[in-house]
Amino acid sequence: MRRDTQKFAQDLVKEVRADYECRREERKPLELQWRLNMNFYNGNQYAEITPVGDIEQYGKQYFWQEREVYNHIASIVEARMSKLNRLKCAVSVRPFSSDDKDVYAAKLSTQIIKALCEENNLPELLNIASSWSEVTGSCFFKTVWSADKGRIIGKSKSGDPIREGDVEITVVPPYEIFPDSVCASSLDECQSIIHAKAYHVDEVKDIWGVDVRGEDVNVFSLDNAQIGGGLGYDASLPNMIDSVAHDMCVVIEKYVMPTSDKPNGELIVVGADKLLYYGELPYVNEFNDGEKRKEISRLGAELNGKLDAYDSQIDKLRVEEKAAIGELDLSYAQKIKSEIDSLLNKREQELKAIETYNNTLREKEAKYIRERAQAIENQLAQRLKDEQELKEMENKNGYAGEKLDNYTERYKIAYEFYSAMPKDVAKQMIQNNASLRAYLGKMFSKLYGDILAKEG
Repeated sequence: MRRDTQKFAQDLVKEVRADYECRREERKPLELQWRLNMNFYNGNQYAEITPVGDIEQYGKQYFWQEREVYNHIASIVEARMSKLNRLKCAVSVRPFSSDDKDVYAAKLSTQIIKALCEENNLPELLNIASSWSEVTGSCFFKTVWSADKGRIIGKSKSGDPIREGDVEITVVPPYEIFPDSVCASSLDECQSIIHAKAYHVDEVKDIWGVDVRGEDVNVFSLDNAQIGGGLGYDASLPNMIDSVAHDMCVVIEKYVMPTSDKPNGELIVVGADKLLYYGELPYVNEFNDGEKRKEISRLGAELNGKLDAYDSQIDKLRVEEKAAIGELDLSYAQKIKSEIDSLLNKREQELKAIETYNNTLREKEAKYIRERAQAIENQLAQRLKDEQELKEMENKNGYAGEKLDNYTERYKIAYEFYSAMPKDVAKQMIQNNASLRAYLGKMFSKLYGDILAKEG
């Protein structure tokens, strides 16, 4: 069994790496154009794409040739970036209906999203993404759950702090994203996405807990090329070049959309020749429920088939009705008209049945949103309750754990500073310092008492 698992992992690693290399080769012309754009943006206008698929500088044709340029491209991009940076983006959640609970849930969700945006400094991330987009034409945001963020809620057996965790938003340059087709105009058109990023082997060990072999990885960096002046004078211009980073590992994360066989999608993470992770997608998909997706597809196909059959019969009967009227066979024409009305009525009933089904789905969705909002509200209420209980416990017993160490260190710094002063001066300064009271917390009264008890 273990041997089969190892073979499966090895085959999966080979498959993902082969897919990555194929996508990398397919995207190479676009990547070369991005590198050329970056050279132009940095003022190096004498770079070109060679037939062998690389960026090179072409030299002077004559010794007197002057090749310093005024960079019009950078000024245009910087002007556009200045305008984009002045835009203030805001996020909000629209209520599902006018019901008070839906409105409250939308307001609560909006505040949660705003708090996440402020914590992750979203305006700065937008500026970085805009700069990439201006030069390469695209950029991406990646939202992950970071276990290293949030409040400390305990300690592990080894003494390391355990945190609540929180949402982390990062900017992903287009160099790291490999779609299944370079012709796809958006992520919605992709069945799978590869995110490939170079990590140091120690970072891979910290994140995934797996030792991987280090390797040399090509990265892009800026260098100066002596290509500017003429008549024996040199001038340096920035140049995008390949450089090598050592002890690195390219981690390949392959995200696969949900299918009928795998309704929750698939995430495969590969580092060097090892499988770091294999499982379902770590987020909820629009069609996360495979049975629901198949049911919706089946109902849609069934409805279209019934409507097409009704329309075909109605068209046929209308032709017969027209012929009967032309032959003055009014009784037969009336009979055909009755059949047409019956078919139209059945067609309308089918549409109403689907509308009823859609309304049921909307009600279930609205119920889910309300229950989720209530769960978030309960979680926030529990958090406030825990904080209040912690505050009451601290009022009774004082600080504990890492918080005690933190405030003790603050107390030591403050005591060292004020104990060097005459007692009267220190007493007056402490009494008039509201910021110090907030900084020391419960240690403020201890500091004040120790200063008063100090001799001299």
